[in-house]
This record gives sequence, C-alpha cells and structure tokens, in this order.
Amino acid sequence: MQQLTNKAGTLFAAIVVCIGCALASDVPPCPPQIKVDQNALDSPAGWSVFNSRSAHPFVNLRFSEGEPSQLMILAPSRQKKRKGVPVDVWDFTGSSTGYWISCIYSETSVVVARKLPTDVTSCEVEYDKAFSSPVAKRFTCR
Repeated sequence: MQQLTNKAGTLFAAIVVCIGCALASDVPPCPPQIKVDQNALDSPAGWSVFNSRSAHPFVNLRFSEGEPSQLMILAPSRQKKRKGVPVDVWDFTGSSTGYWISCIYSETSVVVARKLPTDVTSCEVEYDKAFSSPVAKRFTCR
C-alpha cells in the first residue's frame, strides 16, 4: 500500500509540474485531480461501506469521435518513441460530430470531457516510463 501511495504522490507531483504546459492550441489541460462522491449500490453482508472522499489524480486521457458517452473511443493513429519515451499520436480528419478529449482519473470511473476545437488536427500523448500501465506525462494538441 505504501508503494502505491508513493507512486500516486510521485505521479501527482509530475502531473502538477507539467499540467500547465500540457496543451498547445486553445484546449485547456485536464484538471490535475477531481473529487467524486461514489456510492455502493448494495452493502455486502458483514461489511460497512463508507466514502473516503479522497481526491483522484489525473492519470491518462483518451479521444473519441463524438461525445464520449457514445463510446466511439479512438485508437492512436500511430506510436513512436521520443528519446526512448513512448508517444501515441491521434490524427483527426473530418468528422461531422467532432472530436472530444476525456480526462481519466485514478481509482474512479468518473471522467471529465470536452469537445476539441475544430482546428485541432492531431494530439500527442507522452507516457511516463516509470509506470507499467499507461500514465500520461504530457500531451499536446495542434
């Protein structure tokens, strides 16, 4: 548990440092963390349910054609490495519904999303090599 807490703290610190430089164009960066109010649908026998109300740090993002609720999530157009660091690239061609960016947060299913400006034609996401699961270190949209 301590190792997970330390990694989450390191991740949060890294994101806070970079989040201001995250996006070119007129796309604001993902909020560095969100607070959510989650509730269990039922209480397992013998267990107590409570909400820790802890903040959830930003960990990754995804892109979709149309509103994310339509579940048209896009795979990267291509992958590359920049100085040994993995980078995914999404190229956006014409879409009648537009493209959206969704910010993903650790340990919650809550996602925040917004429509990308129509002049954005691509986004790149650079990942942190310190994590085995993809964790966005920085991203840019042009």
